Amino acid sequence: MKAHIDETKCVGCGACILHCPAHAITMQKNWHALVDPSKCTGCGTCVRLCHRHAPHLMKNELPGEHH
Repeated sequence: MKAHIDETKCVGCGACILHCPAHAITMQKNWHALVDPSKCTGCGTCVRLCHRHAPHLMKNELPGEHH
């Protein structure tokens, strides 16, 4: 599982960036958070703390992976 940010809900407050233990979230120029799936551990910290419910966990398979 990897975190994904719904840009329609993200207001760019930065809380997810400050609290991500894997440092997997950055701020884009349009003031929306962006998750780097190669760094995301799927811990769900961003999901639990976002007051706008922008992040959510999704199954994230790499090309060629089948589980």
